[in-house]
Amino acid sequence: MRKTTRQKLTVFFIRFTVWFLVVAFLDVFGYLLYTSYDEWVPENLERIAKKAQTETEQTGSTSSLLEAERFVFNFLPSIIITGFNTILPIFLNFASKFERYRSTKTELRVTLVRTILLRLASVAFLLMSFFRQLEPKQFTVPPYNEAIFTVANVTTTPCFETYVGQQIYKVLVLDVLVAVGLFAGVRVPLKILHTVTGIEVLSFEFDLSGNILSAIYIQCLYWLGIFFSPPLAGMAVLHFLVVAIVAQLGIFFVFSPSTKIHHSSGSDVFFTVVALFAFFLALLVLGFAAVKVQPSTVCGPFLFMADYPTMYAYFMATFKTYLASAGFLVDVAASSVVLFPVTVCLAVILYYKIATARAKADGIKILKQKIETATAQKKFLEQKARQLKKFS
Repeated sequence: MRKTTRQKLTVFFIRFTVWFLVVAFLDVFGYLLYTSYDEWVPENLERIAKKAQTETEQTGSTSSLLEAERFVFNFLPSIIITGFNTILPIFLNFASKFERYRSTKTELRVTLVRTILLRLASVAFLLMSFFRQLEPKQFTVPPYNEAIFTVANVTTTPCFETYVGQQIYKVLVLDVLVAVGLFAGVRVPLKILHTVTGIEVLSFEFDLSGNILSAIYIQCLYWLGIFFSPPLAGMAVLHFLVVAIVAQLGIFFVFSPSTKIHHSSGSDVFFTVVALFAFFLALLVLGFAAVKVQPSTVCGPFLFMADYPTMYAYFMATFKTYLASAGFLVDVAASSVVLFPVTVCLAVILYYKIATARAKADGIKILKQKIETATAQKKFLEQKARQLKKFS
């Protein structure tokens, strides 16, 4: 049944409104994150520090309320990011119901694309907030001088590697705590309520695609964080172990199978591409940090490189000092003479793989059409045979 012009305009207006709300949602998140890093956190922590100093001088200790306030403002950016990633799937699933897509498959794809874009945008906002803490002076930091390194004179983040590692650590710790808290404090009680009274407040379908995207998002943060804080590698094992246990308990006792159909072959390719894109995004950021940002001159995991302008300069100097041939090979590999042919070869290989995949998909479609045609012919012949039997 074809839609009228009025129905088409209505659907277009609804979808446009939903996309507008998605962009507005992202803008609000970016504003809150930037403001928290630039204004709320430093101003309030400074106020709390002065108040704590006053209380310590008067009573000899600080109040628990003041310590709780300090804790909240220390974790405020992480709370904003975790809240955004918690509300995001609920909002997108709710909004997609009003867009009137023709099939559940299209609705699922649109929701996944939006989720991916907003998750990657949250990572991008987080990274930009980190680099905003590094003034341009940080890129050319002079040698450390204890005489000028005072609280009043520091205008940059002297240990930015530690700072970045701490912020990513806070986001990941809060993420796993929220995941466990939502499961134990919300999902389980609502499941018990639904079992006893039949009242269904939330959907208990297991969101397979949402859990996979969440795992890719967490893995991307670990790829970024391990470079600045190597102990995060051990935390990643514990994090994914806890997430896996929570998901398994949910599948066994709380969630029901999803009604949305996931085609295994297409889903595997889709999620693999998303994971690779997140991996290359992390490599791009880490490559920028290695090539453009000077290691901290005061502390951090790369303190031994502080005499060099960048980490890349340190690696190149090490290569050229101990392995002259290796340094020459690195220079050659990084030159356009090698990079251009390699890029062209990779593009040709990628095109070949895509063309092969399309040819296989077309072959599958042709085979399906042949099977459908053979089935229709078989039904037609059976019908004719029945008619002949009646006349005979």
